[in-house]
Amino acid sequence: MMGSDEIGDATGSRESVDTTFISLETMAPATVIPIRVSETEVTVNCRQTGSGKSVVKKLVIPAGYENFHIMRNVILYLQSKSFLEKTPLTRYSEVLSQEKFFAFIAKQTQYLNDGVPLNIYEEYLRYRKSQAKLTFYCEMLHIVEPTKWLLSQKNHVLNPVFTTDFVSYLAFAPDVPNPKHNSTPMQSLVDLFGARNCPYNDTDMIKALRLTCCFINEKLGNMRSDLLQDKVLKQWIDKLKKNNLLNHKFSTYFQPCLTISNKVITGKLSADKYQIILDAYNHLYKVILQQEKPLTIEWLYQNELPDATKLDSETTKLAWAKRFFNREKGKIVASSVDKKKYVITSLRALTFRFLNMPSDIEAFSIQCLLAADSIQREGLNQHALADFSITDKSLQIGYGKGRRNTTSATPIYSRKSIVHDTYNYYHNLMLEAQSTLPESEKGNTFSYNLEKISIGVISSGSNELNSFISLLLDKQTHLNAQFSEEVGDEGKPFLWLLERLIEHNNKNRLEQNENAKKNSVRKKRGLKKIKCKMKNSRISLSPSAISMSRKRMDDSTNVYPKGNQPTNDAESSGSAEVKAELTAHSETMKANVYNDRSNSPQKIESQRRFGAQVGEIYEKEALKISEYIKSTKVVDMQQVRKILDISNTKDEFEKMLGSLDLDTEIWGGINHKGQTLIVTTEITAALITGYIAHIKKELPSVRLDSEKKASKLRINLAYLNEMLEQFPTHLQQAGKDMLAEFDIPYPSLL
Repeated sequence: MMGSDEIGDATGSRESVDTTFISLETMAPATVIPIRVSETEVTVNCRQTGSGKSVVKKLVIPAGYENFHIMRNVILYLQSKSFLEKTPLTRYSEVLSQEKFFAFIAKQTQYLNDGVPLNIYEEYLRYRKSQAKLTFYCEMLHIVEPTKWLLSQKNHVLNPVFTTDFVSYLAFAPDVPNPKHNSTPMQSLVDLFGARNCPYNDTDMIKALRLTCCFINEKLGNMRSDLLQDKVLKQWIDKLKKNNLLNHKFSTYFQPCLTISNKVITGKLSADKYQIILDAYNHLYKVILQQEKPLTIEWLYQNELPDATKLDSETTKLAWAKRFFNREKGKIVASSVDKKKYVITSLRALTFRFLNMPSDIEAFSIQCLLAADSIQREGLNQHALADFSITDKSLQIGYGKGRRNTTSATPIYSRKSIVHDTYNYYHNLMLEAQSTLPESEKGNTFSYNLEKISIGVISSGSNELNSFISLLLDKQTHLNAQFSEEVGDEGKPFLWLLERLIEHNNKNRLEQNENAKKNSVRKKRGLKKIKCKMKNSRISLSPSAISMSRKRMDDSTNVYPKGNQPTNDAESSGSAEVKAELTAHSETMKANVYNDRSNSPQKIESQRRFGAQVGEIYEKEALKISEYIKSTKVVDMQQVRKILDISNTKDEFEKMLGSLDLDTEIWGGINHKGQTLIVTTEITAALITGYIAHIKKELPSVRLDSEKKASKLRINLAYLNEMLEQFPTHLQQAGKDMLAEFDIPYPSLL
């Protein structure tokens, strides 16, 4: 430990220290270089779309153009508080736009003599449109933003870079129309092949998708658990880990046909280590055959074994699988049928990677589940295991959006929920696999072996997701039979969609193959490749389509007589602010883009039968509410002391009330001899007000799971509103103030 003298020497002489003023300059270590604001260059910390990592972008005014005020102003703007407050994604987009703008000016050598023209923005837009047939709406917003920022500053005329030309720059800036104003809404799952051609609505689709994803993860999880029952197989896993062979390089797939002397093997690892992998996979294959689990054998036959004459029964599939294993030697071998030799070229699904961590199929299913909770592509790309919040009773998942500096969360899933079990199993399996992942993927929610699977282009292609979906859709398979038995008709909408996706994307694959053949012929003739137009574009099961279905599913329905203003159903579905936050949007975005543009079949159908619904349901609910109110008393402290027969002083009573073993409600009500007593205090007002807001927030999610639960919540909502109205006005306001000061948690209503 340093002495007092040493401390004095390290921080400057004691005589020079001013006790009323701390000099940061004297405290700074010698290695720290003071930050200086430059007028010709700037370094910006930002993040590129689709990447979770920060990147540094540097923008420099080209040599010879340092005195151009329009460029110096851009540098100042990129160092301003207004710019730095923006999200990393937005900062990246703006710097990228300014890079292109600077490059354009640097090409215009005439500007060095003539100066920058007043219609510089118009000339730049004309130049950009000559390069591509796009609107460049967002890019032009970014380009003009520094000028708008400068002119919006107080005393901007005193800024060293200001000239009166800036006013003209803005005046002559082109008015580029927003392409979104004339665009159609984003497609939901129902819209992928035309809403008129789809016999289901978005609610049906989301429910079916969630059930299917949970079913897929459960079956693959069962396959993994069954295989890991073998103790020797676990020993092989430990041995692979010990030799650092259970990693992303060696555990993703296995090629039984390769020998130890093969150059592909010797170039990667030693013969001894390859022998460990070889023996481990021989035992894995042996366990698969010994267990004779129908689904596992079916999956082995579907994705791993060589093609054979179609084998419908489980017995023939098992017999075919046994042809490729020599029991005496205990290893995978080739097989000959009618003088034709068959070999297993590679094992890509039932591998040690599969035993150690979620497969790409499971990862994609979780991706779809999260998208069904309104998490879009950018949120999925950034998602981390740390975003999972798991307790003994429930689970909730947080997520962010690149363009908003806020985080949102999914509904709370209780332990009884199949969605909870699916998320929880995946999360735990990913945590266990962290030591075998590359550094760049550690902590991420998703770690795909084949990244393109995350795009969701489902066809009859050769990856494991396509193979599994084909198995699921085949009515002759054990997997399809289990799906029909366990999921039933509720899963049919999603199977219908999967069939259409495969049919359509297969057409795209055929076109691509034909175009590849044409270009191959041209290459042989010494001609250049040509870009062929595709008649059938690819359609993917994308997060945006899934989340759009969820948003439309959660839409409120505004029905009103012709000529009247639309009525808001905020009382039953939550305020506009709550509904927007549930889907992680601003109120304006939710209202103008998602609600007003919603043309989903279920919303139209709901409008048609709205009158009958209100007449039947609301009448029943009104009767229930009146019964609750009859058995409720709103009382003050003096009255409740008499009812409970307590003679203590007021202060003693309040302490005693907290210690009594009373049957109380979560919002502060006291159940006593068949009546509910509501004591008019500040804290009761706060509890009721908070619980009302909690019900409104969770009601849309509850309606997804059970309309009966939602009906009960609507009754409670009306009941609590009525009780709160009986409180004195000053106590109602005091409750709101207390609620603003303290965060009162309430359990999930799901």
